[in-house]
Amino acid sequence: MKRMLTIILAAALITGCAACGSKTNETAPGTDTPQGTEESTSAAETGTEEETADQNITIGLSLYSMDISYFVAMQHGVEDYCAKMGYEVIVHDEKMDETEMVSGCTNLLNQGVDALLVSPFKPEALGPAATLAEEKGIPFIILDIGNGDGAYPYDAFIVSDNIGGGRLAGEYLVEQLKEAGRDLASAKTAVITIDPSNVSNHSRGIGFAEIMEENGISVESSIYAKEATADAAYPVATSMLVANPDICAVFCSNDEEAVGASQAAADLNIDDIIIIGFDGQETAADALQNDLITASVRQYPSEMGALGVQLAVKTLNGENIEFDDPETKTLYSPLDILDKSNLE
Repeated sequence: MKRMLTIILAAALITGCAACGSKTNETAPGTDTPQGTEESTSAAETGTEEETADQNITIGLSLYSMDISYFVAMQHGVEDYCAKMGYEVIVHDEKMDETEMVSGCTNLLNQGVDALLVSPFKPEALGPAATLAEEKGIPFIILDIGNGDGAYPYDAFIVSDNIGGGRLAGEYLVEQLKEAGRDLASAKTAVITIDPSNVSNHSRGIGFAEIMEENGISVESSIYAKEATADAAYPVATSMLVANPDICAVFCSNDEEAVGASQAAADLNIDDIIIIGFDGQETAADALQNDLITASVRQYPSEMGALGVQLAVKTLNGENIEFDDPETKTLYSPLDILDKSNLE
């Protein structure tokens, strides 16, 4: 099991590093456009390609971490769409570091990018970069994670309905328990997430707990990992499972955490446990193929990235954007469940 975890994490790291050095047309496994989203995608592109295909545009992209497959897929989405449109892209890796995020965004803005897309490690610390972008008249688009509760200016915020995604994971678990003939009233579950400042990840645990409460299932433990990585999740999962050996399911706020929880369960010889992650990208696909996790709530970061470029160009051209939530300038990206039944 330890060897398998090493192989999976190494593969994800190699993928991230490869993407850093060059543009690519590949898409991470599990990122196909979901059914029912074709209309919204084409609507976002209407009037954009014809009007801007010949523009000389440079897009700055600052990513939470290039070591996480979810953000590599987001990078691919930005680069593939920009290649199609003839735009240039400059990519920055925040490396899950607040100082690196702020300095990198500032450098991109001072390099003269025409628009900046940011998937922020610490959304609440984006204020100086957002203010600088506004002063320079550069469109500022936030991709996922959080918008700092609207404390600074931005032009659009693209995100999944993370509470809804947590509820989706909870509903999936309830069905799994029912199919296994489990008594819901006696079932015990746990949640692993990260710092509440990461609003997206933290909200997923909230949604999951809501479904547990609605179905009379207890959440015995809800614990934070230091980072959204397998290495950070492993020790907290180990402690949690030692203290609560009868937990039947663990919901994790991303797939790397789910892999870490799986490793902890295996090392404690806990076999009959359901582990559900969140993101549904390459890490999840590998973990599902190797029976390390049961399912993942699948997001579509590649489409998020492409939409971010489209909205940036619309803003540059002075076009109106139709938001799902106009007050927060938010557009929601779709979610579904990825498990072995629909793993390609």
